[in-house]
Parts: sequence; structure tokens; C-alpha cells
Amino acid sequence: MLPADSIPTPRAILTTVSWFLIVFLTLLALIQIAVSQHMNATNYGARPKDEKKAHYLQHAHTFNLLLVGDSRTYCGLHPEILDPLLGTHSYNLAFMGHWFPTQYPQFLDLLDRIPPSTTVLWSIGHQNFLYDHVNRNYPIPWGEIPNYLLWGFGWKDVLSNRLFFTPFWHFYERLEWNRGRLQHFLERPAWVGSSTNPSSATPSAPKTPDPSTHILEQLRQEYRIPPHDPLIPYQKDGHLNSIAWERPGGGHYRIELRPRFYREQQEKNRQQILTEPQPHLSNIEPLPPYLALFETMLAHFKSRQIRLIVNELEEAPHMYATPETRDKMRQFMQTHAKPKVLAHGFSYIRADLDQLQDADYFDYNHLNSQGVTRYSPLLAEVLRPLLNAP
Repeated sequence: MLPADSIPTPRAILTTVSWFLIVFLTLLALIQIAVSQHMNATNYGARPKDEKKAHYLQHAHTFNLLLVGDSRTYCGLHPEILDPLLGTHSYNLAFMGHWFPTQYPQFLDLLDRIPPSTTVLWSIGHQNFLYDHVNRNYPIPWGEIPNYLLWGFGWKDVLSNRLFFTPFWHFYERLEWNRGRLQHFLERPAWVGSSTNPSSATPSAPKTPDPSTHILEQLRQEYRIPPHDPLIPYQKDGHLNSIAWERPGGGHYRIELRPRFYREQQEKNRQQILTEPQPHLSNIEPLPPYLALFETMLAHFKSRQIRLIVNELEEAPHMYATPETRDKMRQFMQTHAKPKVLAHGFSYIRADLDQLQDADYFDYNHLNSQGVTRYSPLLAEVLRPLLNAP
């Protein structure tokens, strides 16, 4: 039996537990900050997503057109080009891989803070209803998880998204990757050359200048790009194929430097599609969870009296095996998406996408700088009458 004076008093226990909680919560906060910075730091080399959102919310009263959607919006809709055509002041809040399951929580964060004078242009396509995957680029709120499960989303995908934004789980998930990097760092030699005599180490050959450096500077001068705006080189096999400018309006502006490389990649895609079994065009139906989520998002826009316009986009021409396939996918949108939009009292538009060619895309559905130049007036033509309507 322990002596009476060695038994901790309730006050001592409470003090110890309190200090433990303080240390634990402090560590948790530090990990949360580090993880948040890591997850928000890169978006294909672009500005952090939280920075874009914060910029919009801080200046929301100065914008009258908000561009939302997935990577096709991010790459294809540029305020710097659209605003002179429309007489608007717009901002692009889209980013890569941002599909319906992560658009919904973003909208929940934004809708109550969008000024009444703002029009929201939401660009969508048939892919949004047919591709089943929940990305981990915007956190699904814990309280919304039951809704996702009721709509029919897989619990593993939903939980993967949520846990990715949980500090300790994110750290655990990346533990093996971090351990590998640490081991590589510890095992690498301290110098190049002799492993026994650092003074005899052979000097390494001068590094070949990055071929993109000169071009980056040229493009900054040509497009009058401020030094602080990200300019991202895309290279493969030693060739600089394109450069992307994250423009101040929030868009990803891709300039092809080797167009032939991208046309060859598109031709490979086309040949592969031709060898794949094609779906029965008469049986294409939207995935129920995505249709339910789409209707839910429309209902949120309506309940908050947001002025919404839904804009239809599609893939690059080579992604459709036959003209009949493309026509069927267009009919799919007319049958399943447009009626839902109109039923909620919103406008639905579609530019003349037949004017676009494969050369207007840098891959399977993202517009390059040439495509942006071609598409922007087409979009402005169908959007302008709605913006000018009372």
C-alpha cells in the first residue's frame, strides 16, 4: 500500500492533465498549420486555393461575375479576356480536379457571402455526371458525410476525403513516403567524388541552364506578366512543351511552345478510344449520387437567391469516337442537366462548341491559350444578353 503522502491529490491530477492537454493541443495546432500549408501549397504550381478564396471574399463587393466549376473553368475562362467583352469584373475560383463532390462544400462556404449583385457562372459537362470519384482537394464537412452516404457515394471515398484533412491521419498516411525521403537524404554522399577524402572530390560539371529560364523571361516581357505571378514550365524528356501563367483573375493560362507534342498526344488518345468498346448510347444515364448532388446544389443556389447561370462544356473533339457519340452526349445534357436547371428558375447556356478543334486544347478537355482566344467571344455572345437582362 502506498504512503498517503505519495498518492496524488485530485488537484495535482487535474493540473497534470491540464498541462498534458495544453501540450497536446499545441502540437495538434502546429501539425494542423503544417499540414494545411502542405495541402494548400501547390495546385499544379498555381496559387494556393485558400489564397484565391480569401482574395475573393476580401474583395467580393468589387466583383459582379464569379466563375466556378472544375479544371475546364480554371483553364478556359479568364477574366482578363472575358471582362472586356462583357463589361464585367469577374474572378475565377475553380481549380484542377474540382468535381461535384468537392464543389458542394466550396459552395457551402461561399453562397452566404456572395453579394446580391453578383452573377455566378457555373460551367459543367456530361463528365460531371458519369465519372465516379471523390477527390481530396476540398474538405467535405463532417456534418455533410451522412448526406453523401444517403445520396449513394461510397463511404471509403468520402471518408478518404475527410481524413485527408485531419492532421494526424494525413501525417500517418504520408509516413512511409516521408520515411523514404528521410532515408534517401541520410544515405546520400556528402560530396561528389572520392568517398574517403573530401579534398580530392572531383568538381561536378556545370549545370546546364534550365531551357525554360530564357523563355520565361521572354514571356514575362511579352505578356507584361508581373514578377510575382506564377509562371509554370511543363517539360518532358528534356523538352519544354508549354508554360502556364496563373493569371491575377484566377485562371490557368496554358501557352503551348511545342504544339506538335500535344497533337501527337491527342492522336494517341484518339487511337486508344477507337480500340475501346463503346457504350450503348441509348443506355447512358447519370450516376444517381451525382444527379442528386447536382439538384441539391441547385436548391442551395435557389434558397439563397443567387443569380446563377449554368454553362455547358464538353471534351475535345478527339475524345468522341464518332460524331454520333458526341451528339448523344449533347443530348444527355439536354435531357438530364438542362431541365433541372430550368426547373429551379436558372438560365442554361451553351456556346457554339463546334467552332473548337483539337488544336484549341492542350489535352483531352482543357483549353490552351489559342482555345481561350477562340472560345471567349463565343461564350460572351450567349452570356451577354443574360447579364444585361433586368
